[in-house]
Amino acid sequence: MALLRADNLHFAYQSQKPILQSVSFSLEEGQILSLLGPNGSGKSTLIKLLLGLLEPTEGGVFIDEQPLINLSHQNIARKVAYVPQVHHLSFAYRVIDVVVMGRMAQKNFFSPYSPADYAFAETALDSLGILHLSDKIYTRISGGERQLVLIARALTQGANVFIMDEPVSGLDYGNQIRLLESIHQLAHTGYAFIQSTHFPDHALWVGGDVLALHQGKIIYQGIAQQAINPKTIKTLYNIDVEMHHLENGNQVCMPRLAIH
Repeated sequence: MALLRADNLHFAYQSQKPILQSVSFSLEEGQILSLLGPNGSGKSTLIKLLLGLLEPTEGGVFIDEQPLINLSHQNIARKVAYVPQVHHLSFAYRVIDVVVMGRMAQKNFFSPYSPADYAFAETALDSLGILHLSDKIYTRISGGERQLVLIARALTQGANVFIMDEPVSGLDYGNQIRLLESIHQLAHTGYAFIQSTHFPDHALWVGGDVLALHQGKIIYQGIAQQAINPKTIKTLYNIDVEMHHLENGNQVCMPRLAIH
């Protein structure tokens, strides 16, 4: 059974041209799905539909085969966690306090956090190798560390599907790699991920599948190593690329630059 399924999704604002047309896919346990496409291709709109922030004009979203429109916000949060690319806090919370907020999906709104909730948060931090950040002030740690903290909060939420909007945006190269490695490792334990990205190599590095969007339509859907090719990249971004195969079996996507 699919953890998350989109069935023939269409979306348009009133009296405007469609933003998404005929988008269908399913997400299984342990799967990573990368949404690839230029600005305006419909990636952000699709994420909002999957989270229930927008209602499709046609089609539907299903969580564990239950229509999303029939689920409460809390029930959605127990199944699906959203990890934003930027997260601002007004107060100087400790990292552990940010992470334990994920437990609200499992509690009544006014219920205090219990020792068990904090233990759950510590386990999530430890699983990502950042337990040492527990007492640090969230706003004073690096961007890469903050993204890992947000993933820990999503783990604490109890969800098994993570939706990530450009998770490595604004991170330096080292933190990009560390974050993508964490996604890859968590997928091996059964969590499922949807990440939007502008970088084909990011989809290749984490593996899994690609859904390539252009002008609101799927132009390619399949395994990343097959979906990312010169023809697809030319259609999406209007640039020429070459695919290079590495000795370890991985691939990289290199642009043909007119620089000499």
